[in-house]
Amino acid sequence: MLFAFLIFTLPFNELEGIETLMKTSPGKAHGILQKAAQSRENRAEAIHLLAVLCNRSGDIEGALNYGEQATRLRPENSDAWLQYAVAMRNKFSQSTWYAMTRSGTYRSVLNKALTLDPHNYAAWHERIAYLLHAPGIAGGGKSKAEKALAELQTLNAGAAHFPKAMMLAAEERHRDALLHFQKAVAFNPHNTSARFGEAFALVNLNRHRKAAACFEAIHREDVGQMSALFEAARTRYLGRFEQEEALVLFDRFIAGCDKTNPVKVADAWYHKGLVHEVLDRKQEAAEAYRACLALDDDFKPAKKALKKLR
Repeated sequence: MLFAFLIFTLPFNELEGIETLMKTSPGKAHGILQKAAQSRENRAEAIHLLAVLCNRSGDIEGALNYGEQATRLRPENSDAWLQYAVAMRNKFSQSTWYAMTRSGTYRSVLNKALTLDPHNYAAWHERIAYLLHAPGIAGGGKSKAEKALAELQTLNAGAAHFPKAMMLAAEERHRDALLHFQKAVAFNPHNTSARFGEAFALVNLNRHRKAAACFEAIHREDVGQMSALFEAARTRYLGRFEQEEALVLFDRFIAGCDKTNPVKVADAWYHKGLVHEVLDRKQEAAEAYRACLALDDDFKPAKKALKKLR
């Protein structure tokens, strides 16, 4: 109670521990930030951090809401614009229509982040990743990505390791990609995306146990990174080791996601079914596939897997 009281008696930037709390207890941090957002002096910072928290946890709608508000409340803050851009890009994966109608807005928002701070390397990484993967009609293209990478290399060679690794991974040069992801982590140990990249490169090199350890380390240091927990479980399935532990981790993921990411929760239930099949538990597998379809009745792999069990 005393801590909650302090929110309204101290300026928000004097609150100690909120960044740590966002990583160790994101649910508690979310509640504290929502309360802090009710006070005039704390509102802008709290809304901004809520956008960060939602992007980390995969709550796309929350990130869009708070991200848009953050750009209005903190129009000169580069990271506020970046958080809104990240939320929009994540929404693209859910809605083709949204991607078609908002890609121009996304690019403008991201450009604003870089205009405000040309040394916002996370924004550079976001730009290069988008250019690398987006279709030409949406402003993407490999040559554009390479040009942006060359600009970043001139600005800061260390910061360029991460997008270079992404390009190598896209070319399926996983061994070379792993080297650059590791250099990116060495340059900035707080670059969670680079740490994810390192782990996925290990998966692609069939080094599943090492990859699982990397995913678990990401989640252990920031429990809001729920996708790391999912991947720690999925990697065990792919590598065919510690299947019981995979089930435990999938259950933790499902419980932790609640209702913020039903698509990913459905995927977790599907993978639970796959693990049960590996363990020759057909009834449990069928139940998991049905739980997946209850959340997403058009989840084709689950439909196919369930049909095979009948």
